[in-house]
Amino acid sequence: MASYLSGRYEAERAHSPREQEAIECIDCFENVGDPDSEYCEMCSAPLCQECAVIFNDEPLCAKCLLVLSEVALVSLQRDPQIGDLFRSAA
Repeated sequence: MASYLSGRYEAERAHSPREQEAIECIDCFENVGDPDSEYCEMCSAPLCQECAVIFNDEPLCAKCLLVLSEVALVSLQRDPQIGDLFRSAA
């Protein structure tokens, strides 16, 4: 299925399991059991069940989880009521 992004249609997932015989997990480089259902919801990279971090009922890779954590921290730091609690004392 394609989605409309940046004024053009793009594939929903960047990789196609049919192109390669074995698909490797982006985090541990082990073979992914079912590439059609085991992938990161944010970046669409193949992801094995052992490396997947479930956040909001969606599997995420370590890189995408780190990005979400940083965005959440910045958002909390900018909050006028509780922002001081999340700023470092540097």
